[in-house]
Amino acid sequence: MLGAHLGDVIDAINDRREARRFTGADAGGFQYRRHGVIIAAMETTAPDFTAAQQRMLDRIEEAPTEAATFQLLQLAASYWKSGQTAEFAECFRRAYRRGRCRKISSLLTSRDDMEELARITQALIDHGCRYSDVISEHAIAEALLGRVDAVRSLVDYGRFFRQGRCIPPSGSSLEGFNRAVADEIKPKLAFYDEEDASAIRKSWRNDTALQAKTPALAALKALLAREVETYLANLPDDPDHPFIASRPREYDLDGWANASPADGYLLPHIHSRTWATGVYYVTQPEVSRDTHGQRGWLRVGSPPELDGKEPSETGWETRLIEPVAGSFILMPAYFTHATEPMGVEQERISIAFEVQPAEFRDQRPRRSKKRPSQD
Repeated sequence: MLGAHLGDVIDAINDRREARRFTGADAGGFQYRRHGVIIAAMETTAPDFTAAQQRMLDRIEEAPTEAATFQLLQLAASYWKSGQTAEFAECFRRAYRRGRCRKISSLLTSRDDMEELARITQALIDHGCRYSDVISEHAIAEALLGRVDAVRSLVDYGRFFRQGRCIPPSGSSLEGFNRAVADEIKPKLAFYDEEDASAIRKSWRNDTALQAKTPALAALKALLAREVETYLANLPDDPDHPFIASRPREYDLDGWANASPADGYLLPHIHSRTWATGVYYVTQPEVSRDTHGQRGWLRVGSPPELDGKEPSETGWETRLIEPVAGSFILMPAYFTHATEPMGVEQERISIAFEVQPAEFRDQRPRRSKKRPSQD
């Protein structure tokens, strides 16, 4: 019955010629009766949902996660096509908060219409949906449209990419501290090579590294928390930038450990439902010390959608990061990053961590989102 109700609303929004079927109206919009239930649909000029519409949305969200997410995105698409951007953004927000979401480009009339993708993502940003996936797809659209300055503003390494070294706890050498961290990570490593929403391939991972209460990992979390606070404090004063405007007032710091063997690697990916992400390097493989070969280095740069295009065409630069033990990086969660296999059996252990806005508590995937995301 819920699916039928949703279909009625979508049909009503998309085809105003059916307005004669509506049985009543009030100051907030109009109503449609079907199957004995009255459902409200907003006029394009109304900035907020009516109480009846709100109840309908709440009812959709009572459905299982996958079904509710699909229905909310369908409703969002209809609102977008009818020019109701505030309602579109709210439906998208609700779908996004529920969990795994399809790419925003799935809402397009034509998948290749980058002008429309730029408009959709800008509308979401303007209505407060400044999520990593939204900003990422906005940057991709701008890059494919050749708007170099817009891309450089979003993917601005000078303002948003931080690289540094952690000072170990008092009384510890950096080498000894990292050895203790590695020893606490290893007992809970599990092998991953799944073709799902995860970016990890042929590698080992400890999913709860930064939730551990063991001494070295707890100390590392405290060190990283201080670096995050410094990062937040040093952000430029630019409230119009979507990354700065989405800075969380309250957040959780979480993370996991990756241990990469010879053929282990990470697919190009971003981090969903996360504001910023980072990496702390616990051990450095000897092969990665070769600055010419750069094996085992982290690549931060353009997503696969831009393969074959030069930075001068897109505005999207690349950084290569040597995995020096004791060093860390911190960057927006929408910065695409990946690694390549080392090709030798040497130990590379790192901690991936996320600055997770409180609004996504209890609704987060455990793994980073693969790029390109699944449809």
